[in-house]
Amino acid sequence: MFPYIRKLSKTINTSLYEIPIIEDLLFIRGIKQNNESIQEVFSRVIENLLVLDTKLNNNKIDSVFTSKVIKSIETKDIILSTPLITNIGRNHNPVGACTVLKPYSTNGEFNSLSFQDNAKLMLSAGVGIGYDLSGLNNPISAVKKINEILFEIDDFLKENKLRPSATMLTVRADHPKILDIINIKRNFDFQRSKFNISIFVDESLFRAAKSNDIWYLKNQNDQIEDKIEATFLIKSIASSAHYCGEPGLLYKDRFEKDNPTPHYPFSSTAPCAELAMAENDLCHFGYINLNSLATSKGKNGLGVDFLKLEDSVRIITRLLDSAVQYSIDANPKTTEKIISRRRIGVGVAGFASLLVSLHIPYDSVEAVKLASEISEYIDFVSKSESCNLAKKRGSFPDFEKSQYKDDKWLKRKNANSTGIINAKDWDNLYSSISLFGLRNCSTTAYPPTGTSSRMACISSGIEPYYSLKSNFRDSVSKKLGESYIYSEIYDAIKNKYPEKTKFKEIINQILSNDNLSSLIPITNMPYIKIALQIDSLAHLKILSAFQSFADDGVSKTINLKNNITVEEIESIIWFSYNSNIKGLTVFRNGCLNERS
Repeated sequence: MFPYIRKLSKTINTSLYEIPIIEDLLFIRGIKQNNESIQEVFSRVIENLLVLDTKLNNNKIDSVFTSKVIKSIETKDIILSTPLITNIGRNHNPVGACTVLKPYSTNGEFNSLSFQDNAKLMLSAGVGIGYDLSGLNNPISAVKKINEILFEIDDFLKENKLRPSATMLTVRADHPKILDIINIKRNFDFQRSKFNISIFVDESLFRAAKSNDIWYLKNQNDQIEDKIEATFLIKSIASSAHYCGEPGLLYKDRFEKDNPTPHYPFSSTAPCAELAMAENDLCHFGYINLNSLATSKGKNGLGVDFLKLEDSVRIITRLLDSAVQYSIDANPKTTEKIISRRRIGVGVAGFASLLVSLHIPYDSVEAVKLASEISEYIDFVSKSESCNLAKKRGSFPDFEKSQYKDDKWLKRKNANSTGIINAKDWDNLYSSISLFGLRNCSTTAYPPTGTSSRMACISSGIEPYYSLKSNFRDSVSKKLGESYIYSEIYDAIKNKYPEKTKFKEIINQILSNDNLSSLIPITNMPYIKIALQIDSLAHLKILSAFQSFADDGVSKTINLKNNITVEEIESIIWFSYNSNIKGLTVFRNGCLNERS
């Protein structure tokens, strides 16, 4: 049985990955080792996942599914997360992408030894970590110590060609030291900091600010220690974000509202705030290559192949369920939360690439509509597939005491429907979930996709291009001097201006300067823009669109021009409150270079 899978996995064609700069990336990140070829990397991963899938399938080989997996990885239609590709079949590390750990003892004191040991273990496996500091009496001294430890760990990771560390530190907005936390990167030298800081807020803070009310700061026993104006707290967050891009905002009540298993309350978040997690939970990520969905059979000759999207989502959902099982089987200390929730996150990569391929501007109504449709479609299909898996393999163990048993909660996203999925199909799915359950407590999340996107030669996650110049190329794009240009951009310009002189003029402008203020009128191509050319409101609308059907959060940076004011950032914060967004991160271009 398994020799058949082993033999088939070795037939994978990895020619699209066998490009020197991608091979270097895989080696630097520790995905490929000295004694491995790229084909052996993917054969190792595919073999182990398909063996587990067969075991979960009552030891019956699904030859159709097996062929689809191999093909979709060959063509980069689906992309697996870095921890998964790095660790599967190689060691007994977990293959989830992120977890949350507790950094302090019951008396509210920072436990540096425990922090160092646990952080090194998880970060060495490529797992991002979130830590909530709300239970610390003195989070300021802890943050400084944490930075020292993470810097030492990062040196170790680099020396051993492992994935760089990724860490989130969160603090509740009513902590007595909240103002010190907000300003910590202003008062100390954290130029080499190895963590992100976010503040857990809830809607009550904004209601208090609207009424010009007082905001009370409380100790660990919920006793009031101090008070400040709610408006002052929001302004302080905006001022610090203007200064250095931190802290971010996290709406904890909104995360908890969508928590399918509230008996495991969320503690902190993944490093880029795409999902909140309970302590010792683990989530497994995989991504849909959206650019691979561009088709010439849509409206006006261009469109999205939603049937292909459905197939890709079903494949990645089923593969991720096997990845969860791998983590459970590989580690005898697997926590109850991982076993009882079987949490996965189907995400996306290449949204900006798709928009260029479809000639849709990122800052357009059409882009927002498409983002909403994609989010709804992925949520529906991933839930449908997870329900199918539950019929055959059983639902996640905590299903019976989850919020899925509440019909109102189950249908909570109905108001956001775009019509891409028929209402009757949603109702049928709800009935199936009530009858058979779900295999995974959550199925969708939108994390960043840095390394994974670079492997696929597409834009990262749902972000616009930060630059039109790229550090990689595939079989379509060209090397121009010392730089590369994304394939879809190269093709779009060449198709628009086939005459060599004009084409070369535009390409040279891109290579010499990313400020496209003069380029756009020349090319008449409004769908080719970089992040800083896109208004903050347009960034937020795309974030809100993907959030509309996400189980968890969305990783998205709102890139801002250097001359934006603190007041404008404050208005962005208020927009996030009014738009039901779960998390907000802004970054003012060049702000770190202004620090003395």
